[in-house]
Amino acid sequence: TIDSHLCQEQLIEACKMVAGAVEKIVLAAQAACGDDDALHDLGAAATAVTEALNLLIVQIKKGVQMDNIAQYDEACEAILAATDRLFSAMGNAQEMVKQAKILAEATSSLVNAIKREAQDERDHDARKRLLDAAKALADATSKMVEAAKIAAKNPNDDEAQEQLRLAAEHLRAVVNAAASSPLKKKVIKKLEMAAKQAAAVSTQLIAAAQGA
Repeated sequence: TIDSHLCQEQLIEACKMVAGAVEKIVLAAQAACGDDDALHDLGAAATAVTEALNLLIVQIKKGVQMDNIAQYDEACEAILAATDRLFSAMGNAQEMVKQAKILAEATSSLVNAIKREAQDERDHDARKRLLDAAKALADATSKMVEAAKIAAKNPNDDEAQEQLRLAAEHLRAVVNAAASSPLKKKVIKKLEMAAKQAAAVSTQLIAAAQGA
């Protein structure tokens, strides 16, 4: 699928191979044909193919954004699952700490996904909201990690476990707030636009190739 780095690399390499083949066709025609009009038409068609290929490569690279969405979804699911297991493990400090570690890894992944989105955001206010969301998640994660450390050192302390539960509950609330924000809708809208552009470029590429 297009969200696979290997698939993206293969598609880009295929585009480059097509561009190289078109260039060879043009060179061969120039060497064998003396019809200026025909050569002009061939050159125009070849240019159209090359431009379409370049645009297609750009759209393929935009497929990386799908990785960001996938990471966002996976992180949110992992966070919800880990917090559920942590809540269910009350009384078992070892299991609670284990789930807290999983939770920390998932939120770190989510923070990175949001920061990448912020880097691509041109609107100052939108970028600030994204960075604020990332900071809130990072802060909540840090507090949860500290609570997990205390619970690990005091496995028989009910209060330490309760504090860990509360910290995880707070972190989950922060994640839910981020998930209900315009963040995800915004990224999905970008993907929809990229998909439409890719379809248009593909149509242009086919038409140009037929013309060549």
